[in-house]
Amino acid sequence: NLAMFLLLIFCGSNFPVDRLPTFLQPISYFLPMTRGIKACRIIANGQITPYVWQLISMELLVGVIYTLLGYLLFIYFERLARKQATLDIY
Repeated sequence: NLAMFLLLIFCGSNFPVDRLPTFLQPISYFLPMTRGIKACRIIANGQITPYVWQLISMELLVGVIYTLLGYLLFIYFERLARKQATLDIY
């Protein structure tokens, strides 16, 4: 559960990313949900601006990148398991 709590801290769900130390803030923007949470906070304040749509589209892009990366890793591990005739990768 440590990974879940680190994700909650870094993605900005408990407090804004701006409150993180400056050297940790770039990590937040590599994680999913960061821009989506920021967009939801802006919408909750009653502002729907083009910046909100930019945040949502960037969140979609991050989702596509993570999906593609996961799929490519799955293919790699499948080929490795077939080559070594094993079911597990340690």
